[in-house]
Amino acid sequence: MTEEPNSHDTAAALLDGLGLLLRRMRQIRMGPGEPSGPERTALARLDRGGPATSAELARREQISPQSMGATLAALQARGLVEVTADPQDGRRKVYSVTEDGLQVLRDKRSARTELVAGVLDARFDRTELAQLATAAPLLLRLAEHVTPPDADPPGDADTSSTTPTGTGTGTGTGTGTHGTAR
Repeated sequence: MTEEPNSHDTAAALLDGLGLLLRRMRQIRMGPGEPSGPERTALARLDRGGPATSAELARREQISPQSMGATLAALQARGLVEVTADPQDGRRKVYSVTEDGLQVLRDKRSARTELVAGVLDARFDRTELAQLATAAPLLLRLAEHVTPPDADPPGDADTSSTTPTGTGTGTGTGTGTHGTAR
């Protein structure tokens, strides 16, 4: 007789496994000039969520507005994001990913996807691969609902139940902060 899953044991096992996977994924380097972790995170957020202000991005990524401002300035200087005036409030700046920024994301996602796919092909059987495929959307849903206890709950734009299409598995933008589900 199989024991019912325990949420605490499952959470601990997921955090151990996903934490190691994320650390390994962050170690993949494409070469000189590759965006930093925070820069990749901002690019990926803009890719998934569309144009946003620096304050919106900072809130979603749970970092200070000053840190996000510096990150966006670096990305803008490299031509990876562009800034326009907010159509509703011309005083606000709205950032969006440029075609060069999208290419950087595609290249990084492709390298990581190829690495993981190679390991899946070499080390996992068909049953295990099917289990991981079933778990993938559940892990995405879990990630969308985990926030630090003092953070605002994710907005509607952050709770999409769909997976980005045509872009692989995402960018591994976890911050390493484990909070409570809301």
